[in-house]
Amino acid sequence: MAFRIDRYESEKFTAGKWVGIEENSHLKVAYKGNHEYLDHLMAVEKKYQRKYGNVLTADQSLTLHCEAIALGLLKDWDNVGVNGETTAYTPELGTLALKQNPMLMEFVLAQANNLGRFDRDTPDSKSAAAEQE
Repeated sequence: MAFRIDRYESEKFTAGKWVGIEENSHLKVAYKGNHEYLDHLMAVEKKYQRKYGNVLTADQSLTLHCEAIALGLLKDWDNVGVNGETTAYTPELGTLALKQNPMLMEFVLAQANNLGRFDRDTPDSKSAAAEQE
């Protein structure tokens, strides 16, 4: 078979694809190399440099990365709760969740690095779960 230049759903690199996490909860995660994430990362870095200078504390650096991920990689969530209540996704809440939960941060980064998830032949996990019901 010839090399497929249309192998990936490149429009989903930025929009993200749903992936399951813990039972019936889902996260919509974009590809790490998408332009929107890279633009957000640069903008957040500039914001933090203006606010704190060129040398950041470890906490400031972690918050910077969580904010950039919440803006450019973690696009949405479904059936995710805070204090026992399901809540809608916002970048502010995403930043807080990523900072407070290292497992969530590692999961999002692993999914954002997994180019295979964006293969045209790989179903979106939320769509696949709905089809099974």
